[in-house]
Amino acid sequence: YVAGDIGPLRDLLVEPSGTISADKAVDAFSEQAEALSRAGADVIIVETMFDLNESLAAIKAIQSVCSLPILATLTFQRIPSGEFATMMGNRVEVGMKTLRDAGAFAVGANCAIGSDAMVDLAREIRDLVDIPVIIQPNAGIPEIKGLKTVYPESVDFFLKNIRIIKSEGIEIVGGCCGTTPEYIRVIAETLRRRC
Repeated sequence: YVAGDIGPLRDLLVEPSGTISADKAVDAFSEQAEALSRAGADVIIVETMFDLNESLAAIKAIQSVCSLPILATLTFQRIPSGEFATMMGNRVEVGMKTLRDAGAFAVGANCAIGSDAMVDLAREIRDLVDIPVIIQPNAGIPEIKGLKTVYPESVDFFLKNIRIIKSEGIEIVGGCCGTTPEYIRVIAETLRRRC
């Protein structure tokens, strides 16, 4: 399957958090969704969203131009209280249930945190919704070494945590920043052998 990808509108957040109206966001996302649908995408994933309102605008846009299944992920970080929240303060429970109720086929999280922290977040999400969950961690928190950005999690470390995430009942797994085709190949081969 091929997933058409829709990400955030640069750093323009949707009102009331940001400066772009919901209608303008829907127009921009509709254009993308229509192009992805015409190009033959099997599903559309709305990912790396820091703002629940922006995700909702994208879902509304997709639904206005096609009937492809929608996967929707928010990007969370652990806040000082120990909870997870998006940069805009969206908490996990509200985010996942709102995306589900808006019509997403699967909901979850991607980016910003490594696979070890994503284990805890995956458990929390799995307990909140009764639809498929998608989890795509980074290969760790990026570090600057010289002039290069390096992601510290090895393929083996990442795979160990993906196995834990899968054991928690997560249906869809993948990788975000710092992962390469090698990470995905190893995950796919390992999970195929276990089925």
